[in-house]
Amino acid sequence: MEAVLFDLDGTLLNREVTFRRFLERQFSRLPGILGSVPESEYVKCAEEFDRRGYSDQQYTFREASLALSLPSGAADRLVHDFEQSFPDECVPFPGLRRMLVQLRRHHVLTGIVTNGSSKRQRRKVSMMGLGPLMDVVIVSEEVGLSKPDVAIFQAALDQLGVSPAHAMHVGDHPDADINGARKSGLFAVWKRNPIWPRPSVVDAVIDSLEEIVPLALP
Repeated sequence: MEAVLFDLDGTLLNREVTFRRFLERQFSRLPGILGSVPESEYVKCAEEFDRRGYSDQQYTFREASLALSLPSGAADRLVHDFEQSFPDECVPFPGLRRMLVQLRRHHVLTGIVTNGSSKRQRRKVSMMGLGPLMDVVIVSEEVGLSKPDVAIFQAALDQLGVSPAHAMHVGDHPDADINGARKSGLFAVWKRNPIWPRPSVVDAVIDSLEEIVPLALP
C-alpha cells in the first residue's frame, strides 16, 4: 500500500473511554451544577443519551439535565464545558504511535478522514500528537462532505497523490467507513467495534491497531 487512511473516533481515539473520563472530570469541575446527583448516576445517564458519540451534544446534555432534574441552565453550561474540555481528555487505542511510525518508516503515507466539526476534530488530532504523523487530515465540516460520500475519500487521496487501488481505509463504522471506502475503490479494513454489526462485505477485519502494519506492507 502507498497510503493508509484512518477514521478518528472509535478507530484511533478510544471515544468510549475518553467520554467517560471527560464526564468524571466534568463532575468534579462543576459541583454547583452536578452536586445534587451521584457521580455514577450522572455518568451513566449522560453515556446513555450520548449514544457512543452519535448524538448531538446539545441533545445529550439537555436530556441528561431533564432526566436528572438538574438546575435551570445546566444543559448550556455542560455543553460549553464539553466544547472547551472534551478534546483535552483524548485516550488513544494502544499501539497507535508505534503503528504510525512503522508505516512511515516504510514510506507509507498516512491520513485521517473524519466527520465532525473542524475545531473539535483538529484539536483531538493535536492533543493526541498526531499532526506530525499525518500527511493529510480531512474534516467533513471543512470540505462540506461527509463519509460515506466517495468525494471525501477522494479529497484525501488527491492531496496524497495516490490512487484508490494503492490505498486502504481503516474505520469502525460499517457504513460511513467500510461501505464508503469500498465504493471509493479503497481496500476497506474494519476495526471491530461491538456496537456495530460486522459489515456484510469487507476486505479485512482487525481487533487492534498493530494488525494494520502487516496488512499495509508488502
